[in-house]
Amino acid sequence: MKKLKSHNGFTLVEVLIAILLTGVLTTATLQFYVSEHNNMLVQHDVSDMQQNLRACIQELTSTLRNAGSNLPNNLLSIESNDGNPDSLVIRYSYMNGSIDVGEQTQVLQTSPIHFNTSDNLSAFSAGMTVFLWHQNTNSGEWLTITQIVPDNGAGWQEVYHQGQTLQFDPMPGDKLLAMEEVTYFINSADTANPLFMKMSNGGLPQIYAENIDDFQLLYTLSDNSVVSTVAVTDTVHVVNVNLTAHTANVDIKLAKRSNDGRRRRTLSTDILIRNNRF
Repeated sequence: MKKLKSHNGFTLVEVLIAILLTGVLTTATLQFYVSEHNNMLVQHDVSDMQQNLRACIQELTSTLRNAGSNLPNNLLSIESNDGNPDSLVIRYSYMNGSIDVGEQTQVLQTSPIHFNTSDNLSAFSAGMTVFLWHQNTNSGEWLTITQIVPDNGAGWQEVYHQGQTLQFDPMPGDKLLAMEEVTYFINSADTANPLFMKMSNGGLPQIYAENIDDFQLLYTLSDNSVVSTVAVTDTVHVVNVNLTAHTANVDIKLAKRSNDGRRRRTLSTDILIRNNRF
């Protein structure tokens, strides 16, 4: 007991050293945690960015491969605006989705559009939004089918569009198309968070992907020339698509070296067009 009682406690210096060592270890641990946490957030942002790019490329590839299917002459299947960024319109029609307006059609806005009894209307249905292509004016307009009468007993079929005023009267030689018209563009109203937009059949634009910075297109024609816009007489073989995206959040480390502190990636692909006549 005398021996134990003679032991002294910790000195003040020893206590201070212990506190200092504990602080150093705690600080190092916290710094390591913060660094790893930030790296995890960055990788999550990068993953989201790359996923957005891949989704946009897959969407464009799928739609472009249908471009030009079952369309009449002089109706552009690919139409682009060479801007910064670009915009793109893609058109195609479904199987059995292109039929000629019949000779029995009356040139009246309120009358149904007439078709031959031999025409296949399986691609059309009531409530469907379709495209009426006016051959003489090389223009078209959208309408909604309200009723289809397959055989009225007079030797033709009727497609009704009640309550809709057309820009031009339907005429024999015009075409009714079960058509898809898809428009892609970037909405840069919010410069920090630009949006890749998709608009179908003249409807309202919908957000397809976020944080897409740039959209650029080039077209390789049948004579191997490369152009940035397409004319009616062009035959397009390959469309080159370039999309650039950025991360949603600012990387503090990058902010010290770049304008906005966001990581960016560009994804490029060449899409072979199946329906080469445009």
